[in-house]
Amino acid sequence: MPGPTLLPWTGNEAADRLIATDPNALLIGFALDQQITVQKAFTGPATLQARLGYLDPQRIAELDPDVFLAACRELNLPAVGISGVDAGLIQAHKRAPVKMQGSDETVDYGFVGDIDHVDTDVLRKLLDNGLMPVISPLSSDDVGTLLNINADTVAAAIGAALGVEKLVLCTGAPGILADINDPTSVVSYTDLAGLAKLRSEGRINDGMLPKAKAIENAIQGGVQRVHVISYKAPDAILAEVFTNEGTGTLVVADIGKLAPAELAAGNAQS
Repeated sequence: MPGPTLLPWTGNEAADRLIATDPNALLIGFALDQQITVQKAFTGPATLQARLGYLDPQRIAELDPDVFLAACRELNLPAVGISGVDAGLIQAHKRAPVKMQGSDETVDYGFVGDIDHVDTDVLRKLLDNGLMPVISPLSSDDVGTLLNINADTVAAAIGAALGVEKLVLCTGAPGILADINDPTSVVSYTDLAGLAKLRSEGRINDGMLPKAKAIENAIQGGVQRVHVISYKAPDAILAEVFTNEGTGTLVVADIGKLAPAELAAGNAQS
């Protein structure tokens, strides 16, 4: 039986469209602004509190999912909000400081976490009982320190652990672009080799870099297909998942194994 669809939720309209078509979707939400470059925007205790307006950082996991859960109630969807802290779903450690290449500067990532293990037991119990998990990408270390993790990273790890068929990543761009300055240059489909080539040529940068890494991790972990779509495009998920042409970028392990109809429908990068 195919696994559920995963969609990292950043508070955009794409999530609404997904749940209307796939009630078994898992939604991985941003609880906080995420790190998109190596040396900027690190998370510290003051940042966590100021961002959310709470004095207690333990409330972090309750904010963004509640916004989405309220929308789910209107649609009569049995959504349950949890975070990576709940039931040990995401086990992580605090990222160690890193010395920058070619510099004496050491970068402290603050309260950014790296994933050690995903325990899917709580998710499987929710799904087996007809409930839809809405997941906030937070975790804690072994001594209870709250950690912030990139939502795409969490989605990839959970997708691999659950053995999902599809992972859907939403972004402001229409998909992965062959030319970062040309929004019409969408790569319709590619594979891990093509993704590595795009990155080495500098055609993947900034916020797309952590997404590219998450895509690689997901596919290497067993996820069959990763879709990168724009949250701005109407019905982007429906068109991407249910038509050969799609609207964004499909990434697989090897494009040579795609169906001929899929290969004929778009612009490839290999």
